[in-house]
Amino acid sequence: MLSAIGAGGYYAWKNNLFSTKGTPVDENEEIAPENETIPPEEEQITITPISEKYSSEKPNFLSINIETSSPEDIKRVISDTANELSGLQSKSPFEFIITDSNNNPIAFPIFSIASNLNLSSELLINLEEQFSFYIHNDQGGPRIVMAIEIKNGKEVSAEMLREEPTLLDTLSFLFLPEKPTTTKTTFQSSVYDGIDIRFVNFNADGSLSIDYTIYDNKLIIATSKSSMRSVIDKILQQKAAFSNTTPTEEVSTPAVIPPSPTTDIAVPDPMASIIPSESDTQKTTENALLPPSPAENSL
Repeated sequence: MLSAIGAGGYYAWKNNLFSTKGTPVDENEEIAPENETIPPEEEQITITPISEKYSSEKPNFLSINIETSSPEDIKRVISDTANELSGLQSKSPFEFIITDSNNNPIAFPIFSIASNLNLSSELLINLEEQFSFYIHNDQGGPRIVMAIEIKNGKEVSAEMLREEPTLLDTLSFLFLPEKPTTTKTTFQSSVYDGIDIRFVNFNADGSLSIDYTIYDNKLIIATSKSSMRSVIDKILQQKAAFSNTTPTEEVSTPAVIPPSPTTDIAVPDPMASIIPSESDTQKTTENALLPPSPAENSL
């Protein structure tokens, strides 16, 4: 009897020790609850190459939290972007549309105030909200160009002439990393591709300067001679491409449908042989008024 009980107890202990598939079960092993969730796998971060991140052919978007960013914060974002672009071998400027945190384009008057561009109110009221922001890899480093849509070209030109003596301080935000230390503010005039440009150079080769012009209904302000010319070239190329791809509207001339021919059926007049017609009467009268033709002289 005891042997039977002992055998049964040993059999039960053996069944607890081994699983149904014959796998040993560790009595000290903690069994995970059935409803325990498995943590998700970490998402892999994809790093986009700089050459694919920015386009020199199409406008790029540069997002800035305009509500909370200081002028220094905004300039830091622009400087970081310019440093990324400095590794690309591109002679064409990179165009940017400045947007807020909701990807809405920022109006130029708002951007001007947020970035501490001290443009006069007389100038701002003659500028539109739309503008483009360019970064150009120049020989001396990255250079900034702005192209702002204008309302009144004559007013903008006159106001820019009045502000020339203070433009270096006014536009100090545009110089990376900082504005040049100079007191030279005398502007000169030049012409590029038929476009009048006002400029002041801060070094011998013009790689650091203030250039501005009014072209294509835009006020263009650049921080070097080369960056100004590169943006003008880009605008000219865009205009040429647009004119070549815009289909010409064909004016169709409606077809003139000739009237269907009608067949006139001549009906003989039974009185024609009796009553002379008006034309016959007129011909007889005309002949009566004409002098008789002279007789030919016979030889």
